[in-house]
Parts: sequence; structure tokens; C-alpha cells
Amino acid sequence: GLVDGGGRMEKNGMDFLINFQGVALDSLPLQLSLPLGGILSGRLALRGTPARPIANLEIRASGLKSDEVLLKGLPPLLLEAQGDFQDQQLMANLSIKGLASKPFEARLTLPLDFSLSPFALSVPSQAPLGGSFAGEMDLERLAGLLDLDDQIVGGQGNIELQFDGTKEAPGIKGHIRMNDGAYENLRTGTVLSRIRIDISAR
Repeated sequence: GLVDGGGRMEKNGMDFLINFQGVALDSLPLQLSLPLGGILSGRLALRGTPARPIANLEIRASGLKSDEVLLKGLPPLLLEAQGDFQDQQLMANLSIKGLASKPFEARLTLPLDFSLSPFALSVPSQAPLGGSFAGEMDLERLAGLLDLDDQIVGGQGNIELQFDGTKEAPGIKGHIRMNDGAYENLRTGTVLSRIRIDISAR
């Protein structure tokens, strides 16, 4: 992979740009709770002052795979993320492609006390936060990914969640639905059809 960049940092201002292309995730000196393989590319731009930085981050991770037993059946995934930090507020968008015909999408608005000099990084306990997560998937494809050889699953799954509140009192609302679901266990002979599940949070 290739990493390059440069810039300046002074008390009254800074201007940094770092580009990274084709970096193998398993070559990074990071201890991840979930070991991942794939290729990472993107850019990080820093402006403002060390005490009140302004940042922009773009990330594209392709061919994401894991050797974890439960995840071995997943196809290589594509993750794209973009974040902007200014005036102590982080706004980020994330997309995951490869699990379904449509990408899973997430959005986050997070208050953040962040400074490079002196270094500080924390989430204020009472400041409002917000976000969302949405996606849909063919459950037959999900069963195939999870290698359920003796079980047949059908139907359409859908998830739409919104997050709000504060760090001390987070809130969640939305729903998880399955329409026209079907299930058959070839080993036990269990057959279920026309399954409908609707889980709501308010």
C-alpha cells in the first residue's frame, strides 16, 4: 500500500492532508476485537487550530472478510464512510454493500470534545446525539451466507432504526420486520409459512 501526505502545525493554525491507498488491513499494527482482511483506501484532512481542529475523513474498505466461524459464509463486503468534524460536532455517514441488493446505510451526529493540543477526546454526557440505521435483505440469502445446510428460510427482512437522546440517556425507535416469511427444518420436519414479525421500539 501507499501512504503519503504532509502539512504544517502551528499554535495559530494547521493544514494537514494524508492519503492512503491499497493498504492491507491485516498489515496494520492494530489489535481488532474482530480480525478483518481487506484493502483500505482514503484520505484525512486537518485544518483549524490544534485547540479547535476541523477534520474530514473518507474511507473505502473493499474485500472485507473475517475468518471467524460465524462470518466465514459472508461474501466480501465494501464499506464506505465519510465524516466531518467541526465546532465540536461529528457528522458521519456509512454504507455497507455486498450483503443484499441494496446497501445498509447508517448516519451519526455526535457531539465530541476533541482537541489535539492539549489532547482531549470525550463525548459530553448531556449533549444531544442522533443517528439512523436502515437496510433490507432476502432471508433466503442470509440463510445461505450462514451455511444453514439443513434449514430453509424465506421472506424479506427490513430494519429501520433511529437513535436520539444523550450519552447518559440514549433513545432508540424504529422497527424490525419480516414479511411473508417461511421456515423449514429438513432434519426435524418442522415447516412454518406466512410468517410475519414486527418488532417496534418507541
